[in-house]
Amino acid sequence: MLSERPSPPRHVVVVADLGGGEGYHVGDEAMAEANVAMLREAGGEDLTITVTSADPTWTAAKLGCAAVPWVGFAECNDDRQRLRLLADRDTARVIADTPLLAAVADADAVIISGGGNINSQWPDHLFERALVGRTARRHHTPVLITGQTIGPRLDGVHRDLTAELLVSAHLVGVREPHSAALATELGVGTDALMIQADDSLGLRPAPPDLLPDGFDPGSPDTPKRFIAVTVHPIAAAGDPLVAAVARQLAEVADRVGAQLLYVPHVPAAVGPLQRGDTDIAHEMARLSGGWVLEGAGARGARWASAAAWLVVATRYHPVVFATAEATPALALPSDHYTAVKSLGALGHVGLGGWHLNVPDVVGGRLAAAVGEMAARRGELAGWLRDAQSHLRRLETQRQARVLAGVGLRAPEGEAHDSTFDPVTRPDAPRPAGSWVQG
Repeated sequence: MLSERPSPPRHVVVVADLGGGEGYHVGDEAMAEANVAMLREAGGEDLTITVTSADPTWTAAKLGCAAVPWVGFAECNDDRQRLRLLADRDTARVIADTPLLAAVADADAVIISGGGNINSQWPDHLFERALVGRTARRHHTPVLITGQTIGPRLDGVHRDLTAELLVSAHLVGVREPHSAALATELGVGTDALMIQADDSLGLRPAPPDLLPDGFDPGSPDTPKRFIAVTVHPIAAAGDPLVAAVARQLAEVADRVGAQLLYVPHVPAAVGPLQRGDTDIAHEMARLSGGWVLEGAGARGARWASAAAWLVVATRYHPVVFATAEATPALALPSDHYTAVKSLGALGHVGLGGWHLNVPDVVGGRLAAAVGEMAARRGELAGWLRDAQSHLRRLETQRQARVLAGVGLRAPEGEAHDSTFDPVTRPDAPRPAGSWVQG
């Protein structure tokens, strides 16, 4: 059972997938920023916080704390090289010469910040976390894992390393039922397992410094209607799928009198298509007549979801931000991994039916889905407003357990209504249109 440490910590390491200015990822930055803010509020100025980053100088300036680089699994070509590097670094002699491992050795606790990186799709991240876990165990340092999607794909040695890491952790926080079941299958006990919402719930929204020319969101008292859209590179430039999504969004926006604001979450061009969210956002904006909000950062992206009339997203965190701000959101998962995450976020507020798989958007089904959501916006927004106390309660419980695990006391929080549980309520709004069939 996780218990409160006997004395306040002086140093906590936060392991997060931060890419810096060139490799910025809204979701990973949002979770890390929220966890650093939580530690700083509870620990005060005497607490040293060190985070991991691909660009430590940029991240240190951004978050106002120390930052160290990764060990180097990203430079390996395959698991054989990663296993060799793991064996080489998993020895006491190299710890002092490796900034990340030296920080872990010096720390009173390690927090593995939220994300979906414990997955065979990103083996370098998985190996890095396994090495951190081994180093922490060597120094009897507690590891607390928070806000994770585990898997769903774990191949061969990846599954073994994941089980090793999870079973040795003092706390394993997971953000959807699929991950909870997999963690249990891998050996995590009920005392260590924590069911939670996403780590970024506590992040406060902030308007971006610059809005696109010609885009007018109005004011808080007299907001103007807009639909916030985030689409990752689902297809190559000029692909009919991209055009189909853009045309259907434009159709609904025209019908309901809304602007379209595209909000990129990963600007860098990565992956086999060598496209970033910004590339596809500009292509869709040209096709649909919308605007692109560039460089908004995590808090700016949260603001877009808060101020939007509706949110439509193939990525996970816009759905998290929207439900946290009582904005109705339609999730567009593109594969099993994104479906596990997005449906998990919707499931926390009892709205798991409001999703449409990317391959199914053709034939007008996306327009039908967004159109139904627009027609029932008042009902959905009202339900989400009632669900806010449930989300706040989940986040309060998460913070209390994580902070207790590092030896800190959670700040006094507001009392939350414990009577509304959107997950078990049978009267949750469910989609009724033909778009949900098949």
